[in-house]
Amino acid sequence: MNKTENVSTGAPKIGGYAYKAPVGSTLPTDAKTALEEVFKSLGFISEDGVTNSNSPESEDIKDWGGTTVLSVQSSKDDTWKFTLIESKNVEVLKTVYGDENVVGDLETGITIKANANDLDYAAYVGYLSIPAIELELPVMSEWDYPRLKIAPCRYAGSTKTGDLVIAGHNYTRHFGPLSKLSEGDQVIFTDMDGEIWVYEVAAVEVLAPTAIEDMTASGYDLTLFTCTYSGTSRITVRCDRQLAKAHQ
Repeated sequence: MNKTENVSTGAPKIGGYAYKAPVGSTLPTDAKTALEEVFKSLGFISEDGVTNSNSPESEDIKDWGGTTVLSVQSSKDDTWKFTLIESKNVEVLKTVYGDENVVGDLETGITIKANANDLDYAAYVGYLSIPAIELELPVMSEWDYPRLKIAPCRYAGSTKTGDLVIAGHNYTRHFGPLSKLSEGDQVIFTDMDGEIWVYEVAAVEVLAPTAIEDMTASGYDLTLFTCTYSGTSRITVRCDRQLAKAHQ
């Protein structure tokens, strides 16, 4: 039966409806509570609004005789697209060109650097999941202090060579809870090829900031580290790989 109550319409929030914030920021849980200050408005978007594209793809598996015996979903891209139209909005320009490439404001003048550098938020090597501390974060491909403010970063090594080291700030939403981990806790890393690497915490150590070789040449398959709140030492979590890699 047709029901008019099942038909709905919506309108954008007056005063702004497209925002960005660093990865790991606390997300809103409703549409009424004011956003935290880390969320920056991207201003007006075009009259086309927001378009969601959900594009699953499947792959048929056939037997020797050519009969399809199974159809499996091979990928599922879910993207959101909109056009930002405030070309003089500094936050919009930073989104397009990168935070480090845009300085100034409308009053003093805006300087933009156009180059081939990867945008900070686009260069990732994988996704980290630690169930014991309810941590799920992307991992950036290279480390420096501006990137660490966005997400944990690959400090050295890789999964392929069995010596991956990941650094993160001690933010509550980043690596702040690392000290709560215990031997046997599970750590899961999914790389950009969809390969899943499962590790188990083997030890939790405290190292000096100068102990770089001890950090990177430990013999462990995975190392996670962050500063203590005083900044005088490094909480270091050592992990051994438990399972052979699997494909997601």
